[in-house]
Amino acid sequence: NGKDEETSVTFTEAPKACIKLNVNCANNANICGSYSVSGGVFTNSGNEYLACNLKPGSYTVNVTPKSNYTSNWTTQTVTLNGLDQILNVTLSENTYCAKLNVDCPAGSANLCGSYVINGDKEMTASSDYARLCSLPSGSYYLLISSVKAGGKDKYKVKPENISFTITNSDWEGNASFEKLVKNCKEDGYFEVGGKKWSCPFLPTPITEAECEAAVREGKLGIKECYYEDDYWAGAVKQCGGVGNMPTLADLGKIASAIYKGNPTVGAYNDVSNLTYESGTATSLGLPEPSFYLWSGEEHSKNYAYYRYFNPVGTYYGYGFNRSDRFKQAICLVD
Repeated sequence: NGKDEETSVTFTEAPKACIKLNVNCANNANICGSYSVSGGVFTNSGNEYLACNLKPGSYTVNVTPKSNYTSNWTTQTVTLNGLDQILNVTLSENTYCAKLNVDCPAGSANLCGSYVINGDKEMTASSDYARLCSLPSGSYYLLISSVKAGGKDKYKVKPENISFTITNSDWEGNASFEKLVKNCKEDGYFEVGGKKWSCPFLPTPITEAECEAAVREGKLGIKECYYEDDYWAGAVKQCGGVGNMPTLADLGKIASAIYKGNPTVGAYNDVSNLTYESGTATSLGLPEPSFYLWSGEEHSKNYAYYRYFNPVGTYYGYGFNRSDRFKQAICLVD
């Protein structure tokens, strides 16, 4: 209307916002990686990173894992329009496997021993190796232990322990076992006192006539005969002579080997109050006590010496005659 009009306009700054980054990591976030945002700066409280006072626009968030970590993402673009945005990232430490190749005489690695890392991490043993995975980079100590036979190590292992380091890759080592305890059922003989012996057997008796013939021939070392069913003489024949049967001293050493603490047992010693641990005798291929073993020592035409083994003691004797069919025999093995 011919008059000037006056108006005004007000400009306000666009609303600012924040980007919040939650870092999921078993360790502190700064141990797992580093974190940045274009056009802003992250500050952190624990595993929570925050960049604020960001104008509307696009921002790039970068996650850079440390060398021994991996991330479920490394770059994301965030668009801000005045509202805060929340991101989550998960970082996991790289893990590796330790594998021990095992030479085990029994076959599978678990039949020879156990394999423990750092005192509490047992490796899984199967086939010809033991293995444990999910191990981060670091220093480790592996202890290798033999299985037991009668309370004693059945094998000697080399090496017994290994110190090793994992650095961004799997580790592999080797160990071998050597059998210490021979079992006559597995190895054809058991060994005590430097001599090798067969598994026990119940002798087949020979007749008095067969016994007399052996005496005449002088090949078996039998001195006299009396019984029609002579089980001791039958044992001598099966072993190939008295020299291939144990002496009383040999039987004493066998007794020492199967009782706890390896007590001294002389040829003519009766020893009581002994402790027998189940499985010790069977680890050699012998029966569990109680049992008798003939010696190759002849007392007379009626008797021969033997040793008795029971759970609490061992005793020598000759009081049962040579026709006793319940005593077992063992033979010397070349």
